[in-house]
Amino acid sequence: MLKKVLRIAIFPFLVLLVAFNINSAQKKVVVINASHGGVDWGITYDSINEKELVLNISQYLSSINDAHIKFVGIRNTDDYISLNDRISKVDSIHPDLVITLHVAQDLDIRKSGVVVSVGKNNESDTSKQYGNKILNGFKSQKFGVNDSITTADTYFMNNVKEIPSVLIELGYLSNEKDRKALINSTTKEQIAKAITAALQ
Repeated sequence: MLKKVLRIAIFPFLVLLVAFNINSAQKKVVVINASHGGVDWGITYDSINEKELVLNISQYLSSINDAHIKFVGIRNTDDYISLNDRISKVDSIHPDLVITLHVAQDLDIRKSGVVVSVGKNNESDTSKQYGNKILNGFKSQKFGVNDSITTADTYFMNNVKEIPSVLIELGYLSNEKDRKALINSTTKEQIAKAITAALQ
C-alpha cells in the first residue's frame, strides 16, 4: 500500500520534471556577438562609444529568462576578443542563430534607423528568414528601419558559414535622434524586447 501511495505521489513530479527537461531542450540558442570591446572602441561620438552601447544590449538580452530562447553573449564584459576567437566560440556552441550587434555612422547626418543584414557568404534561406523576422520586429515596435534586409561583407559574417547569422546596426551615432535614443535605457530595453519577440 505504501509503495502504491509513493508511486502516486511521485508520478506528477516525474511528469513535471520530464516536461521541464523537454522544454529546456527545445529552447532556441541564440549567440549575441557584441562587436568591438577593450582597446577597440568602435564608433565614437564625444563620450558615446559603440562598444559600450552594444555590450549593454547584449547583457540585457543575456539576462532575459524566456521560455523559448536562450541568449548567450560572446562578450559579456569590456574585453577585446579577436574575430577568430569569436568564430571559434560560435563553433563550440553551435547555436541556432548568431546575432552581431553594431552601431553605424554616415557622413550624411540625416541618415538614421536600424539596418538588418545577412552575410555575403551566408545568405541561406534560414538567415534571410531570421533577418526578415527581426526587421519586422523592429517595425512593429515603431523603430525606423531599412525597407528590407541587406548584405554585410564582414570577416566575421563571412566565416560563420554553417550557422544562420544576422547583423543588426542599431542606429547611426552620426544622427542626433538615433544618438539620443541609443543612450536611453528605455530604448535599449525596447531593442532587446523587439529582438526577443521577433524570434518567438
